[in-house]
Amino acid sequence: MSTEQRKQVIAVSDRLISIAHFCPRGSKVVDVGSGHGKLALYLRQTKIADYVIAVELNQDPLNRIKRLINSRNPQQINIDVRSGDGLQPVEADEMEIVCLAGLSSSTIVKILEAAKNKLNQTKRLILQPIAKPEQLRYWLITNGWELIDEQIVAGQSRRLSKIHTILVAEPGKSLCAYQEANLEHDDLVYVGPILWQRREPLLHYKLRREQKHWKEALETILEADPEHPTRQNQIISRIEWLEFLINKW
Repeated sequence: MSTEQRKQVIAVSDRLISIAHFCPRGSKVVDVGSGHGKLALYLRQTKIADYVIAVELNQDPLNRIKRLINSRNPQQINIDVRSGDGLQPVEADEMEIVCLAGLSSSTIVKILEAAKNKLNQTKRLILQPIAKPEQLRYWLITNGWELIDEQIVAGQSRRLSKIHTILVAEPGKSLCAYQEANLEHDDLVYVGPILWQRREPLLHYKLRREQKHWKEALETILEADPEHPTRQNQIISRIEWLEFLINKW
């Protein structure tokens, strides 16, 4: 890519750059819940993807995507913008690489479940939930997808630090990544087996931050309702479990 071409590439967040990094060069990518359309445009401008289908359910995001593409030489961009729910407007032979990013875990699971019979030609899933990535790990295990990589990325949202987890899976042995000897299976599903094996610093920070959150919640409950132990005990168990994971680090 020439210097001039680089200058024309749309500016995107570290989160989207990381997601794009997991798309094989020369692939055909479906970007579900494309939102502003920046990932789709970045994939084409950097020539990572040969062809991108951007899917959105709501009209306002669809219009934003179309305006963004039309402002960037649409004849050469090669992005197909489609209206529809999840993967419904996409055929099986178009779903080489599927990206579902910036959606809730429950929404991603719902989309994957609805399209399960069409994923037989999909070579890779790239999933980035807003929260609760463990729900997606359970889905991948149950449905024969092998977790081949994970990444955790720091970001900003309304002046608050956020941590984004990216999961990359391909058809294969769904339990292959979960072989860490010093943690139970469910613990690995929660923290992420590959993140844990790498001892990713941001994962450690995430566990510490979550533990702090529950300690603050416990203090609030003790002040507001000291005579109701059930919720207190649940939170104490959570804090102790997080301490166990941190000590295993």
